[in-house]
Amino acid sequence: MLGAGRDPFHLPLPGRFYYRGTSPLGGLRAGGAHAGHRLCKTRCTHGTPQARRSHNMPDLSGHRDRHRLRLKALLQEWGVKKACRRRQLESLIGLLTHACKVVRPGRSFLRRLLDLLHATGARSDGDCHIRLNRTCQSDIAWWTEFVEQWNGKNFLCPPHNLPTVELVSDASGSWGCGAWYGKSWFQVPWGSWAGNYSIAAKELLPIVLACATWGRMWHARQVRCLCDNQVVVAALQSRSSRDPGVMHLLRCLVFVEAQLGCYLQGRYISTEANHLADDLSRNRVLSFLSKVPAADRHATPVPHQLPQLLLNQQADWVSQHWRRQFSDIFKRV
Repeated sequence: MLGAGRDPFHLPLPGRFYYRGTSPLGGLRAGGAHAGHRLCKTRCTHGTPQARRSHNMPDLSGHRDRHRLRLKALLQEWGVKKACRRRQLESLIGLLTHACKVVRPGRSFLRRLLDLLHATGARSDGDCHIRLNRTCQSDIAWWTEFVEQWNGKNFLCPPHNLPTVELVSDASGSWGCGAWYGKSWFQVPWGSWAGNYSIAAKELLPIVLACATWGRMWHARQVRCLCDNQVVVAALQSRSSRDPGVMHLLRCLVFVEAQLGCYLQGRYISTEANHLADDLSRNRVLSFLSKVPAADRHATPVPHQLPQLLLNQQADWVSQHWRRQFSDIFKRV
C-alpha cells in the first residue's frame, strides 16, 4: 500500500522526454537525461476558480479536437501492434503522459508501458524491437476506448481539495455483494459467472458497480471506499494488482472514474464495523433497513448485464467487441 500523503497517480516520466512546442499534445521527442521534465505533477493554479478546477486542451478554437483526433488515430494504429521499436514506444509514452495532465486517472495505465521501456535498458538503440505483452496491450486498449469518447477536457483538481462522500461495500462467498451510499443501496446475487474469481475481485466488483451506478452524482467528489479487504484497499490506492481479475476490474473502474470526473480512494474497515454492507451481501435486507431507517425502502436498480459482463471469463480489454459491450451498458446506467 502507498504511504500516507503519496499521490497514487504520480508517475514521473523518464529523463528521455521533453517538450517540443507549447501544446499539450503538440509533440514530444527523445532527448538527453539532462533535459528531463516531470510532466505528470502539473497543477492548474492560475486564472479563475473555474480555470483552477478544470484543465483543458489548448483553448484555441479547433486545436483541442485536432490533438484529440491525433491521439485517437495513433492509438488505433497501436491497437493492432504486437511489437514496436523503442523510439515508437517512447513517442507513445510521451504523448500519453501529456494527455495525463488532463486525464489524471489514466496515469495508472502508463506504468506497465514504462516498465516495458525500462526493461530494454537505457542504452538500447532506438531501433531495437520490443514485444508488447498482453498487459501492455490491455492498457493501450483502455486508452483507445477512453479517447474514443473523450471530449478533450476533464476535471483536474488535487483530490485532497474535493468534497468527500463515503461508500461502504462488501461481498460474501455464499450469496452475493452489496454497497451502500447515503440513502441508496443495492445488492447483486452471484451467478455461475462469478464462480472462478478470487474473493478480492468479488470485493472490488460492488465498488465498480457503485461507481457506474452513482458516479454521475459524484462528479468533482472524492469517494472514500470503506472495505474490509486489504487487498482491494491496496489495489484502489495503487491502481494496480497482480490478480488478473482485480486488474481487469480496475481498468473498468478507472474508465468510469475518468469519464465521470470522480476520484475513489480505498480505506480499510474491520469486518465487525462493516456489518451494514455485510447484511446486503448476505441478503439480510430487513436487518439492514432496521439499522438504517433513513435508507430507501427499495434497492437502486443495477443493470443485470453489467455484473455478468464485468466478471465474464472472456472479459478482455483487448477485445474490441467486449469494450463496445461495456461502453454501451455504461452509457445506459
